[in-house]
Amino acid sequence: MEMTIVTRYNYSTVLEDIAMERFISLDTETEGLYPYHGDKFFSFSVSTQKMNYYFNFNEAPDIPEEMVLNREKVLEGLQVCVDSADFLFMMNAKFDLHFLNVLDWTKANVYDIEVMAKIIYNEHTSYSLENQAKRHGMNKDDGVKAEIKERKLKEKRTREWKTWNQPMFNKVSF
Repeated sequence: MEMTIVTRYNYSTVLEDIAMERFISLDTETEGLYPYHGDKFFSFSVSTQKMNYYFNFNEAPDIPEEMVLNREKVLEGLQVCVDSADFLFMMNAKFDLHFLNVLDWTKANVYDIEVMAKIIYNEHTSYSLENQAKRHGMNKDDGVKAEIKERKLKEKRTREWKTWNQPMFNKVSF
């Protein structure tokens, strides 16, 4: 399926298209794992049965200015889409919802595909996106993971009791 990068020029049309869909899926891309400790999402994608859309807030030298969107304006528009959809599908919804906690989710019927897969068949050893894709004859694209490794895009993070190397997804080439 085709991917449309949402720009300042096509933003309104894209939101109108998404708002007309009954089923949408949403996924955030984040700079870390802890929204309540300052990590933010730098982009998200929305998919419908017809199209995939990529919304970017990350400013970087390789990203044209018209492709860096105003976060508050986009979230207002996304709220309209969430409110109008019959079903919102997410993978590990709890994670994404923490990052999108500024939205009102009371009208949304959120379905977590990870949880639903466990309910349907609770005998798998993993319900990760990669393993679920394999079970359906698909492969997860590891291009981002490879670039992080090749360019050493990790940052040392420490929180109270532990230290780790956080992959910096927001530093990957646009």
